[in-house]
Parts: sequence; structure tokens; C-alpha cells
Amino acid sequence: MKEEERTKKIFKACKEGKIDIVQIMLDENINLNQQDKEGGATPLFWACQVNQSNVVQLLLRQPNINTNTPLTYEKSKGATPLIIASYLGNHECVKQLLQLSTIDTTLTFQKKTALQCSQPNARADGWEFLEDKINVDGRQNCQNETKDDKPGEEKTK
Repeated sequence: MKEEERTKKIFKACKEGKIDIVQIMLDENINLNQQDKEGGATPLFWACQVNQSNVVQLLLRQPNINTNTPLTYEKSKGATPLIIASYLGNHECVKQLLQLSTIDTTLTFQKKTALQCSQPNARADGWEFLEDKINVDGRQNCQNETKDDKPGEEKTK
């Protein structure tokens, strides 16, 4: 299988939660830090965006994974897996990411941290967990953003 096909396969498996395919690709030493051409998303980013917490857990066990890779797509530039999971209220993914000592909670998307981007309707225990872990006072949210300002949104042609 060509490298481009392998790349598409790992992204699709992470998006769809196909943990068996992800495991096979990990066994084949797929590069987990590769970024897609459209916006710079990594397999971890895709799994966090669509709340595939089982895939996130598997990916985070890999010693060479970069958990802080930001998107490069213009409208979402700077969004990380933690920021997108927080923004979308994907509590289990957030919790798994915050268990790591390598996660950088100071990274921002449009001058907002993951805590500040967590949705107003996120589960209360998720908000408290973020607040305790990140230790940031005050809450700003992304509720007034336009569609173009949402982190991790795929481009439409």
C-alpha cells in the first residue's frame, strides 16, 4: 500500500472509530504525527473532534505521538486536539488528554485556551475537571463566534 493510501486509511479509521484498523496500522509503524493536506489535522485531532475516545486512548499510549500539533488551516489555525475536544464538549477525550504530562494547556485558538473554548452547555463535571486541571480563573466561551471561527471545521469547496 502506498504511503498516501496508508495516510488516508489512518485518518478515516480514527474518524470512524475503527480501533482494529488503527491497531493494525500502529503495528505497521504508521506515522501518527503526519498532518492532512487540507488543514494539518493529525489522526489524534480527528479522533478528538468526533469523540472517538477509544481511539484517543489507543493513540495516547504510543510513545512518539505529538499531542500538541496545531491545525494549519487558515480559519482554524492553532487549534489543537485538546482545544477541539474542549470546544465540542468531548469530555472523555479531554480527560484522557489532560492525564498526560506532555499536553500543553496554554496553547490558544483565537486567543482562547481550551478551558475558555469549552462550550457553555458542556457537562458540569467536564468543566470542573478542566478548571481544576488547568487552573485558570474566569470563563470565556466561544458561543458568539461565527461558523467560520469554529476550530477544526473542514473546508467546504
